[in-house]
Amino acid sequence: DPRSALETIGGLGRTALVELDGLVVHLRDPLSPLAVSAPPRLSDVDELLAGPLRQSGVAVIVHLDPDLELSSTVELGVYRIAQEALTNVARHARATHARVEVLTDGPAVHLRVTDDGVGPHPSGSADPRRGSGLLGIGERVSDLGGHWSLTERPGGGAIVDVRLPRHP
Repeated sequence: DPRSALETIGGLGRTALVELDGLVVHLRDPLSPLAVSAPPRLSDVDELLAGPLRQSGVAVIVHLDPDLELSSTVELGVYRIAQEALTNVARHARATHARVEVLTDGPAVHLRVTDDGVGPHPSGSADPRRGSGLLGIGERVSDLGGHWSLTERPGGGAIVDVRLPRHP
């Protein structure tokens, strides 16, 4: 139901704005209380990120390594990168299927988000990282000491591949 998806997204946006406002007040006056909700966890990916995309008609599969152990900083980074990648799927891909995988790879964590949409270069642009969403992914990955790529998926669509150290 698109209405339900919009209500969920609207609620998340309002919560973020309230928390951002509280942070600004706290930065101006450090003695003021700072009230924020707990940061999202990777276990929230299926409900908070994939749920609204499913409601808009995209079939989403989420696979999280059950033995995944990450620092809280990396866990939040992986969550935010997945959020941005799925936002790009919702806004630009015109996909019918998407997949999110988070796997342990030795001392690293591997995040892969794939879709079957129009691919990473639907406008024929030469620089796939020129959008602010992709720029944000690149900045987060760099801050966490990892690397990433955006490639075309064989058969159509896009692949966002991210590797980060589990404990930077």
